[in-house]
Amino acid sequence: TRFYLADAAGYGAGATGANFFFGQSDQAVITTMTASANPAGNYAGIQYSTSRGDTNWMCVTKNNVTQLPPVSSGVAFTALDMYDVYVYAPSQGTTIYMQVNNDTTGTTGTCSTSTDLPIATTAMRPQAFLGTLTTTARSLNFEKMYVETDR
Repeated sequence: TRFYLADAAGYGAGATGANFFFGQSDQAVITTMTASANPAGNYAGIQYSTSRGDTNWMCVTKNNVTQLPPVSSGVAFTALDMYDVYVYAPSQGTTIYMQVNNDTTGTTGTCSTSTDLPIATTAMRPQAFLGTLTTTARSLNFEKMYVETDR
């Protein structure tokens, strides 16, 4: 997914901010994936949560019960920047790979995990979400989302 954070400010901190998720999930409702830093379900992706106090984009996975403690990608969340996010989950694989690139600054961060993976028999869908934690509107501009599957 390639996206641009179009608001110069106002993503906020703590309960007044926003939650982002880019990756794969079994959830069908946007509010499930963005209302909390530890949403329900199975998922793997890149997340940013002001309610958790993040300053960097975080790599997360969950197996419907346990969320892997978020791992920092090392790439800072910066308004008005363009990003690319990649999530690679090989078929029948035991490791999920995640990467976030800040195309504006040229920084890249990668993570991988083989623990707390989504349940293998669960159908997953690609997702890119921004959820605000207040009534203030926020913008998330997409350039593209690319999905490939072997099935």
